[in-house]
Amino acid sequence: MCIVTVLNQGLRNGGGVGDILRKPSQDEPLFAARVVYDLLFYFIVIIIVLNLIFGVIIDTFADLRSEKQKKEEILKTTCFICGLERDKFDNKTVSFEEHILSEHCMWHYLYFIVLVKVKDPTEYTGPESFVAKMMAVNSIIAACRRQTYEEPHLAVIRFNV
Repeated sequence: MCIVTVLNQGLRNGGGVGDILRKPSQDEPLFAARVVYDLLFYFIVIIIVLNLIFGVIIDTFADLRSEKQKKEEILKTTCFICGLERDKFDNKTVSFEEHILSEHCMWHYLYFIVLVKVKDPTEYTGPESFVAKMMAVNSIIAACRRQTYEEPHLAVIRFNV
């Protein structure tokens, strides 16, 4: 209980544990030991340990922020459906934005995934069965029906569910 009280009171008071203990007189034989104890508590617990804890928290938030920025960058530069990157459309008649909005309707793909998730497995069609099996392993690879106008090859869709 002593350790809990010291940490509780020491962390809540600005100067550490020295704020809650009796103020010793300079004439007492253990005055120097008390000063060393108060300073060590202040430096070790309040400065070092709390900075380590706060550093881990701040580091974690920085990592989360950088992961979010990476995902946003991928969404801005890569087609969600066919995986073609923005630079592939630089010299084409269709811009990247037109490709995403008109050539692929990503909402239809998402609606299809939701349909597969809510539909009874005994009522699946062939494509629904295939997508359900791929969703079971957290990966969907399927042929896009709508290809780019500039790229006549069969596009491939790959994303995690």
